[in-house]
Amino acid sequence: MPLDFTHLSNLNSLKREWKIKVLIARTWNFYPKDKPGVILGIEAILMDAKGDRIQASVKNTLVRKFKKELVEGRFCDIMNFDVRDNLGDYKGTVHPYKINFMFTTWVKPCDQIPNIIGEVVGMSQITEKDFSGQKSKLLDIQLRDLSDTIMECNLWENHTEDVYTYVTKKTAGPIILLGSLMRIKKFNGKVSVQNSRFSTKFFLDGDLSEIAEFKKQLGNRDSNDVHRVSQLMTPDLSNKVEDSFPLSS
Repeated sequence: MPLDFTHLSNLNSLKREWKIKVLIARTWNFYPKDKPGVILGIEAILMDAKGDRIQASVKNTLVRKFKKELVEGRFCDIMNFDVRDNLGDYKGTVHPYKINFMFTTWVKPCDQIPNIIGEVVGMSQITEKDFSGQKSKLLDIQLRDLSDTIMECNLWENHTEDVYTYVTKKTAGPIILLGSLMRIKKFNGKVSVQNSRFSTKFFLDGDLSEIAEFKKQLGNRDSNDVHRVSQLMTPDLSNKVEDSFPLSS
């Protein structure tokens, strides 16, 4: 029976039969102080489609086997690895566990983790909220896909100013937003997306094939229906759990 993919947040040390689909977000080598040319091992930060991250380690005896596989920016399926407690002096993520590669670990390049794309049809004002003692800017927008499905999208920090300024200044034509490596959240049965604190990139009407194709298909609609961005009410965050926000940790 084929092994199902598991989100990084669900990994634990109770078993070894795991399979994950991740982006290799960061890699680095570490060396002995007296032999700077000798690689003692490789460390990597892996990230899944939800934006969760976990640190992975490759010991020196396996460096030659996996060095060419662990390339920053590559999307991979990884299977047959060891999951241990995230101990040590340096923790690259807040995940309670980390991954150790074994000789039997299987790494295969895969398709890119899907982007989220849609027409901006609603936008709130920028607000500032206090989460875990930190001030954070928040902007709510609504995206509409080609099937007329509306997706709620919560933007944080620098992304709020960039998106708000672009949308308010554009006077003609639909505004298409593509979000790469967004976090998917569920609350009270409702699905929304939000940017990850470190990994998400936004493209607004950029020169990308995905945006060009979306605009081409959107062009078949009534032109009076595609240029409006409605004003959303200021979001009420009093009934949302702290875990819904990227700065909670």
